[in-house]
Amino acid sequence: MHSASIPYFVRATDNLSAILERGRAPAQENDMDPLILATDRLFPDMCPLSRQAQIACDGSKGGAARVSGILVIWKLP
Repeated sequence: MHSASIPYFVRATDNLSAILERGRAPAQENDMDPLILATDRLFPDMCPLSRQAQIACDGSKGGAARVSGILVIWKLP
């Protein structure tokens, strides 16, 4: 199970990190605070970017925990 799932989670979070870095670079070049982008939404009924990144990371964390058999207690803000 590990070899079928964990590499996928690692690749997905690495890709997410690269995407966020690509968004941060133009913001810094234009003297824009990157945190503004983190609170933006593409559409009014969407979660902000920071929450979407958190959801993606929680999915990887939860998937890895399920594969390993560790119980994870989810605490929502």
